[in-house]
Amino acid sequence: MFIAVVDAGALAYYSERRTIDIIGLNDVHIAHSPAKSDAAYVLAQRPKVIQLHIEFSRSTGVVPPTRPDNNWDIFSQAIFPKRL
Repeated sequence: MFIAVVDAGALAYYSERRTIDIIGLNDVHIAHSPAKSDAAYVLAQRPKVIQLHIEFSRSTGVVPPTRPDNNWDIFSQAIFPKRL
């Protein structure tokens, strides 16, 4: 079972699970991609759990980032609901 994580350090170590590092610090494929992000690659691994950092507002819902963001690349894929 894979888990896809943003916080790959201690989480990857202590979970004792195979992890996919979403921001690519510990993943060769993502580290060498120009955008340092590859949502299709991460989702193709079919992770059981995906840990993201997404900003949320009660009044407006999910708040898109103001700059390119690896979390948003994953979250904006069609498999995620747009309302929480």
